[in-house]
Amino acid sequence: MEELADRVIAQIDRRAPTGFENALDELTEYHSFLLELYATRSDSGAPLSYAELGDDTWHQPHDRWIRQYRRLFDRAAERIPDGHRFIETLCYVQGRLLGSKWGDRLSPNVIASILDMQPILMHAVEAWVTRRSILEADEHGAAKRFKLTGSDATSLASAMHGVVGAWESHLTIVSSSYGWSKVAGMEPAELWSRYALAWPFLRQHVAHTAYSLAVAVWNGDAISANLFREALVRWPGSALIDLQRDGLAQHPWLLMPSLIEMPWAEVSARPEADGAQFLDGPFPDSTFAELVDGLRNDVVLVIASLMLAWSREEGPVGGLASDVARALVSGRGSDLTEAQHNGFDFDRIVRGLIRLQLVGERFEDASHGGWLDGLVRRLDTMREKAVVPGRVYSPTTMHDREQLLFGDMAMLAAFAPKELPHSVSRAIEAIADDPTLLPSDDRSLRAILAELDRYRNTIDQDIEAFSAAITAVSPEADPNDAIENFRSVVEGMRTAIQDRRLQRLRDAPVDEEAIEALRSKAEEELLKSPADVPIFDDVEVFLLDGHEGEPGQVRINGVQKGRFVRPPMEQESLNFSEVMARHVREGAGKYVLNAFSHIPKEEIWIYAQLSNPQFWIELSDAAKAVGDRPVLVVSHQDSIEHLGWRTLRGDGPLAKLDVKSDQGSRERGRYVATIESVEVFAMNIEPGTAWLTSARLLKRLGYAPTDGGRVSLKYEGDDGEQAISGSLVFEFSQQMEWGLEPTFIVRFG
Repeated sequence: MEELADRVIAQIDRRAPTGFENALDELTEYHSFLLELYATRSDSGAPLSYAELGDDTWHQPHDRWIRQYRRLFDRAAERIPDGHRFIETLCYVQGRLLGSKWGDRLSPNVIASILDMQPILMHAVEAWVTRRSILEADEHGAAKRFKLTGSDATSLASAMHGVVGAWESHLTIVSSSYGWSKVAGMEPAELWSRYALAWPFLRQHVAHTAYSLAVAVWNGDAISANLFREALVRWPGSALIDLQRDGLAQHPWLLMPSLIEMPWAEVSARPEADGAQFLDGPFPDSTFAELVDGLRNDVVLVIASLMLAWSREEGPVGGLASDVARALVSGRGSDLTEAQHNGFDFDRIVRGLIRLQLVGERFEDASHGGWLDGLVRRLDTMREKAVVPGRVYSPTTMHDREQLLFGDMAMLAAFAPKELPHSVSRAIEAIADDPTLLPSDDRSLRAILAELDRYRNTIDQDIEAFSAAITAVSPEADPNDAIENFRSVVEGMRTAIQDRRLQRLRDAPVDEEAIEALRSKAEEELLKSPADVPIFDDVEVFLLDGHEGEPGQVRINGVQKGRFVRPPMEQESLNFSEVMARHVREGAGKYVLNAFSHIPKEEIWIYAQLSNPQFWIELSDAAKAVGDRPVLVVSHQDSIEHLGWRTLRGDGPLAKLDVKSDQGSRERGRYVATIESVEVFAMNIEPGTAWLTSARLLKRLGYAPTDGGRVSLKYEGDDGEQAISGSLVFEFSQQMEWGLEPTFIVRFG
């Protein structure tokens, strides 16, 4: 491969077009031969290539083959002033390597590697543009911007028309390459599977189109930028010409790319894929066409927003980025005076920006949203300053869609009317009334509300820059009026969603399955043996046969109803049920402690404070009387005043006593210390008094049957059935079996 590439370079240096084409034919034919030689199939019959195997991911054979073309692109770019035949011919190398019906012949990784030649080519062209650019002076003689000379600009324009045309030509045969051309009798499921095979190719193609545009803008190359902008606006060109759009979905903008990974049976059952009322149902052709259109719109909006962020750059990049953003939003094609059907008005911008909140969470690499985040990250990396290799540093560029907020807001504000249009209101109301249309139900609605709140909170942070971005998108718009209209429509959309969510929440019944799951979790926690109860240890839990227990209740207030409807309308917590069960366990423990407080106790007096060693000497006889594991319960006030760290430290007043700290005892209450083998706990009791007992006084703790088990649970709304918050009421019946050991109430001071 390297030797054949050297022959091609030699012919370029000789400026010999015929010899160049012959040498290139040899190179591509040998490369194609290698691809066919390494091709095989997996056990499932899918295309696979041994060229994907290597000693590691950086040394796969097919990647090494592709890298040979970098030198060819660099050398051909240098010859652009002498004629564009070299660079234009090299642009069709990808088509030669792909061949016909590549979807059935080549593995997806090999196809992706071949398409990756496009960014390599564009970097070669833009490197030449940078080297050939000169400084153009303004009317005062100051350097204004970089610009190609007239002859170089003409040569570049001629060459780039061929480059863009070659790149777009891959789309003309994608239908035949993946076999979705109309075949009589093809089942919808089979047709859908062929569309799914083509999806990675189409997504990579539009991504490289956007990348080529960004590379041109960053290098101040208006000629290439305009051509690739047109390619992006027109994308996917004739790729979908064979598709029949005869079953358009009622909500095409809600068809998410995640559908492409589902079998057709699941896709056709999705509510957002339903066809119009007068049609039988969704069809693979129209559904796939809408997915591809949605893919283009997603990328266009992301790139337009990125260009608005770049418009703040100084020099030729800022001005060109501003022009490109405006042209992308308007949908201008080759005719600069004509707005194409792919342009964006306020309605399409609103739907597009909402859609960008629905395509996947941040850091979900496998989702469409994660793919868009990767595209933003990759494109904006061009702004990163040079760094020393091997050093660890924090990137200063964007890494996901959330950082495009400035541009998103500017596009929305530039076209915002004074009042929310009826078409937008209907779209908002449709998803607010029926969140099943959205990928994640009400969770998606909450994401939309969160984004609208970000708009509201960001408006006033930099009014000057915001106004400039609005003007960049729509020069005829008055920034002050646009900002006020923006505030109004954002608030209108937010209110529309919130009002309908609130009404749905009020009308929704409490989900009994969710209540039962929480009840079961609380019961499981209570019936664990040994029981977790204050101050006592090794307590056996048993089940009562009858209803002879003492009733107990734990009420947890301020619980949102949204947790207990289907689908959930409140942010789910990973440990919510565990937290609630712990509250129930602690509440049940308080009933045990209350019962213990009413047990008759012998009274003893000790005329010394807890910080006095004499107290513990006089307590020793009573401590022995209570039996194994003596426990002393003191008030919080006394524990703070007399058993603080100054008292318990090694040189404190109790230094001559046996003082230990057993961290494991904390589960049984607020543990203070173990002094002379007596465990000390602090609780809400009367200061100047203490309870002395044994940790083994409570032998067994029983739970009697209730409605539904040993614990019952009901949700009580704060204001009746229309409430959106309320209380969880857990009820149980306990029976305690106490030992015969004596207990004491100690009065001291």
